[in-house]
Amino acid sequence: MGGISRNVIEPRPYADEPKADSLVEAQRAPGLVAVVGAVLAFVVSLANFALGQVGVGIAAGIGGFLVFAGGLAWLLLERRRIRDAERERLMTELAQRASWVS
Repeated sequence: MGGISRNVIEPRPYADEPKADSLVEAQRAPGLVAVVGAVLAFVVSLANFALGQVGVGIAAGIGGFLVFAGGLAWLLLERRRIRDAERERLMTELAQRASWVS
């Protein structure tokens, strides 16, 4: 029992790389801001309808819809880019492992 270390530190495979979650969140931020802006425009549109300003309400609703569509498109494209990068990394690692075995 004297040879057992109590403070074993196991190496992580990617210890030097920054956390992937924070990078993903930073990349999604513009799309999320656009979606929040669209929700705000929708609220402004509803407020204008309630105040009887139909023209401004319609304009705010249309603007909000366009911003919302742009934000969703941004989020979808970012997710696709991240998924492609993950797939490429996996293929690279598998190719390296296959070359080590040979």
